[in-house]
Amino acid sequence: MINLTSPFIINAIIGIILGSFAALIAGTISMLRGVHYLSAEVTHAALGGAAIGALIYEITHVDLIFFIAALLFSVLTSVFTGYITRKGGIEISGLAIGLALAFSLSIYAIVIGLIPAELQIKVNSYLISDILLLTNVDLIYMAITVVTGLLIVLFFYNEVIYTCFDLEGAEALGLRTKVYDYVIFALVGMTGVVIAKAVGALLVFALAIVPAATAKELSDSIPKLFFYTLIIALASGFSGLFLSVLINFPTSGMIAMVASLIYLIVIIVRRLINK
Repeated sequence: MINLTSPFIINAIIGIILGSFAALIAGTISMLRGVHYLSAEVTHAALGGAAIGALIYEITHVDLIFFIAALLFSVLTSVFTGYITRKGGIEISGLAIGLALAFSLSIYAIVIGLIPAELQIKVNSYLISDILLLTNVDLIYMAITVVTGLLIVLFFYNEVIYTCFDLEGAEALGLRTKVYDYVIFALVGMTGVVIAKAVGALLVFALAIVPAATAKELSDSIPKLFFYTLIIALASGFSGLFLSVLINFPTSGMIAMVASLIYLIVIIVRRLINK
C-alpha cells in the first residue's frame, strides 16, 4: 500500500509535476530549434556547475550555492552552444554540444576529487538523483525556475516559435532573432537544471527528450506538441513513481523505463496503423 501522505511521496509528486513542466520547455523547444541533444548537454553542465558550487560552499557554507552555480553554469554553456550554432549553422550544433559537454564534465571530474565526501554526495545528486529525496528547499528552487521559464515562454511565445521554425524569415521581417535565439538556449539551460535535480543527468533523456519525441509522433500542431509532451512526462513520472514504490525498484530508473516503453508502444502502434 502506498502512503500518499508520506512527505517523501508528496515531495516526489511535486517534483514530477515540476520536472514535467521543465520537460515541456526543454524537450519541446530544443526539438523545435533542431538541437535535440541540447537538453541532455545542459543537464550535464549542471553537474559541472554543482561541482563549482561545492568549491564556493566550502567558503560560504550556503546550501543555495549548489543550485545557483548549477543554474548559471547550465545557462552559460547553453548560450555558448547557441553562439557557436549561430556562427556555424545548425549543422555544427552537435559539435558545439559536444564541446560544452566535454568542458562541463572535465570540471566535474577535476573538482569531484578535490572536495570532501559529504560535498561529493551533494554534487552527485545532479548525476543520479532520487526524486523521493527531494527536500522542500529543492522544490522551492525548482518551482521558481520552472515558473520563470513558463512566464518567459508565455510572454514571448510567438517570437520563440517563429525563431525556432524560420530563423531567416523572422530576420527578414525585422524580428530580433539574435535576442530570442539566446532566450531559447537560456530557457533550455534553466529548465535542464530542474530535470537534473529531479531524475539526475544520467537519466535526463527520460524527461528531456523522450516525452517530446513521443509527442512529436502524435501531434500535428505546436499546441498539441506542448500538451502531449506535458501529459506523457506526467504519465511517465507518476507511473514510474508508483511502480517503483510497489515493487521496490529505484524511482528514477522506473520513470525512465516507463517513458521509454510509452515511446516504443507509440512507434509500434503507428507503424502498424500505417501499414
